[in-house]
Amino acid sequence: MLFLGELHRNWFGSWVLGDKLGNSGPLSSAHYPPGGEEDVLWSASGIGDISIYFGMINSPEIDKIVIHVENKTFDVPLLESSDGNRFYYFERNGSTVPFTIIGLSKEGEIVYTN
Repeated sequence: MLFLGELHRNWFGSWVLGDKLGNSGPLSSAHYPPGGEEDVLWSASGIGDISIYFGMINSPEIDKIVIHVENKTFDVPLLESSDGNRFYYFERNGSTVPFTIIGLSKEGEIVYTN
C-alpha cells in the first residue's frame, strides 16, 4: 500500500501519521503493486476544503501528469525517488470530485486517463 498523511511528533517523541486536523491515521491510500499492470496508480481524498491527489507512475511513456477538476487544468510536479520510482502529489482548495488524471507523453499526447 501507498499511504498519504502528515507526520506529527507526539508527546512521547514518536512520529505518527495524521492529517491537518490532528486526526491520526493515513489521509488516503492506494494499492501499490510494484511492476503492476496499471500505467498510473492514483488516489484522491478530501479533508475539509482541501483536496489531495497523489499516486505513482509506472509507465515510462508518461512524462507529465495533469489533473482536470472544476473546469480547470493543473500541471502536477513529478517526484522521483532514489530507486527511480516516480510519484506525483497535488493539493488544492475546492471540491475533490469529479476529476480526471491525465498522463502525457513528451510529445504532449494523451497516453493515460483514469
